[in-house]
Amino acid sequence: MKNYQKVLVAATFVMAMMLFMGACSDGVEKPPATEVKPEGVELLSGYPEDILPLYNNVKIESVGFSVRADYNYTVGKDIYSVSYLSSASAQDTMKYYRGLATSIDEEYSTDDSLSASIGENPIGVNFFEGENGLEVSLTLGMKPSEYVTVNPYFSDYPADLIEPFGRTTFFEQGYEVRDARGMETIYTETYNTDSNKEDFRAFYSSKYDGAENLNIQEDEYGLTYQWTSRGFTCRASISTYGGPGGDFVTTIANITK
Repeated sequence: MKNYQKVLVAATFVMAMMLFMGACSDGVEKPPATEVKPEGVELLSGYPEDILPLYNNVKIESVGFSVRADYNYTVGKDIYSVSYLSSASAQDTMKYYRGLATSIDEEYSTDDSLSASIGENPIGVNFFEGENGLEVSLTLGMKPSEYVTVNPYFSDYPADLIEPFGRTTFFEQGYEVRDARGMETIYTETYNTDSNKEDFRAFYSSKYDGAENLNIQEDEYGLTYQWTSRGFTCRASISTYGGPGGDFVTTIANITK
């Protein structure tokens, strides 16, 4: 019993000395360890990560939120999107997201894509093997009870940057932050128009004829005017390829932070 007590006392003494030496060996108190966050873009503040997490996330490459006028049959009306680089394998990634789903549309799901729902939230998952790992894209539709009419991430958009033309009905308002050629924030507004391409050309030619870095592109799909203003890359496009409700006009403001 005495030998046991001696061993216990010795072990206690050694542990105490180790703790003392660890705290005072260099005479400087070491700061607490900090959590290492993945590189890249930060998730949007309202993204419901508890519903659709980023599996083995290494770097977020882009995030976005779009608000539409009408319900889309696959992902709803208001949609979050995230693209990220994962350290997981394609097989484990698919297994993980299938495990989260409460229902799966097998007709529109493949080995590298998933169309499903988690409760009332429709989701989409797509991935492919990139140079630096698995590139994963997520979409998450909001519940109908949580639909909004105005994109909450548009608060910094300078509304006077691009003058709209020929707007009849609203179609979509999109916000995106991406890490491509540096960090970029992209604001997009899309609406239906009853104007034709020639009316569009006449308006934007007269309005932005002397704009900085003006570039005009035209093909069978439509007409685009692009220029620079106040540090933004501005773009106005009309689609002549058709679509529900007639032609579309998209105005885009893009800024590099």
